[in-house]
Amino acid sequence: MRIRSRQAAPLRLADAPASVSAESLLFHLGLVLFVMQTYIFHSEYEAYLGAAVSKSMRMLCLGIFLLKVLLAERSLSLRLISVTAAVGAFIMLIQQMAGAGINLLMLVMLLLAAKDIPYRSLCRTMFWSCLFCMLAVLIGYRQGLFYRVAMLEEARTREYLGFTYVTFGPIYFLNILFCGLYAYTGYPRAENEGIADVQPAVTWFLLCAMMVWNLWFYRQTDTTLIFLVGAMFLGLYFLEIKLRISIFRNNRLTRFLAAAIFPALCLFIVVLSSCFRPGHPFWEALDDLSHNRIGLNYKGLTDYGVKLLGQVIKQNTDTLKGDYFYIDSGYVKALLNYGLILTILILAVYSFMFTAAIAGRDIVLCIWFFCLACYAVINNNIISPVENAGILAFWYCLRLRSSSRARKRKTRQPIEQ
Repeated sequence: MRIRSRQAAPLRLADAPASVSAESLLFHLGLVLFVMQTYIFHSEYEAYLGAAVSKSMRMLCLGIFLLKVLLAERSLSLRLISVTAAVGAFIMLIQQMAGAGINLLMLVMLLLAAKDIPYRSLCRTMFWSCLFCMLAVLIGYRQGLFYRVAMLEEARTREYLGFTYVTFGPIYFLNILFCGLYAYTGYPRAENEGIADVQPAVTWFLLCAMMVWNLWFYRQTDTTLIFLVGAMFLGLYFLEIKLRISIFRNNRLTRFLAAAIFPALCLFIVVLSSCFRPGHPFWEALDDLSHNRIGLNYKGLTDYGVKLLGQVIKQNTDTLKGDYFYIDSGYVKALLNYGLILTILILAVYSFMFTAAIAGRDIVLCIWFFCLACYAVINNNIISPVENAGILAFWYCLRLRSSSRARKRKTRQPIEQ
C-alpha cells in the first residue's frame, strides 16, 4: 500500500545522522577552514591579507584532515593513503608548486576524512560556510575594501564583485544553491521506495530568492552559461520536488543514461574541440557562442596533448598579470592536467554516484549530477569541493547503493507463510 502522509517522518537509511563526536567536529572545523582559504585565494582578500594567510590555512586543513583520519579510521591501508597524500600535498605547498596535483591531493585528504560523515550534515556545513564567505567578499567589495575595474568585452560589462575573475562569484553561488537545497529538502518519495513522504522544507519564498540571486549574478557578471545551469537546476527542482513530476525514475534506462552521460559528454567536447579550425567562419561563430571556450580547449589540446599520467598546465585567470589562458571545460582540463588514467577513474566515480542516486531515489542529488554533467562541458568544477560538493557524496553513494541492493534482495525473497 502506498502511503501518502505529509506528516510521516523519513525512514533512516544509508545517511542517518549519528551523534556528534570529536572526530566529526574536527572534520567540520577542517571543512570550514578549507572553504575559507579557497575563497581567500580566489578573491581580493588574498592581496589584502597576504598570500601567506591562505597558504597557512591550507596547511592547517591538511593537518586537521590527517588527524581526523588517524583518529577515526581503523583501516591501515586508508591511514597510509592519507599520510602519503598529506605529505605529498605539504611538500608541494612548501615548494609553491602551481600544478593541479595539489588540488587532487587535497581532494583525496578531504574524501578520506569525510568517510563516516553524514552527507546531509556535510552539505549544511558547506552551505553556511560558503554563504558566509560569499557575503564577506560581496560586502568587502560593496564597502570599497577592494576594487577592480570592470571587464569590458565589446558590449559586455562584467563586474568582478571582489573575486579575481568575473566568473568565480556565479560559480561558487551554484554550489551554495545545491548545498542549501540538498541540506534543507525533505525526501519526496513514497514509503514503498524506502523513504517516507515528507513536506519539503524549502519554501517558495526561498526558491524565489535563489532565482533572484541567480539573476543578479548574471546581470552583474554577464555569465550566461552559468546562469542557464543555475536556472536548469532550479527548474528541475521545481518540477521534481514541488510539482512531483517524476523525471529521474528508477529503471534500467534511467540508470544506463546516468552511467553514460559523463563519459559521453566528455567524448563529445573533446572531439568537438579537436575539430576546431581557427579562422573558419563556422568554428569562429561556434567559439563566440561558447565565449571562447572551444578555442581555448583546442589551444590546450594542441599545445600540451593528452598524457597518460597528466602534466602541469600553465594557466592565468588574472588579466592584470598577463594574457588570459584557462581551460574552462572540466572534461578537457581533467584530461590535460590529470591524464587519461585518472580522468577515466573520475568519470567512473561520477557514473557510479549518479546511478546510486537514481537507485536510492535521492532526487536532489540526481538533479545536481545531471546539471553537473552538462556544466562540466563549459566549466571546470568536477573535482573542486567548494565549487561542487557532489564529489564528496562518494561514501554516501556507497552506503546508498548498499541499502538499495539490500532492499531489492529483501523484496525478492519469498514471504514465509
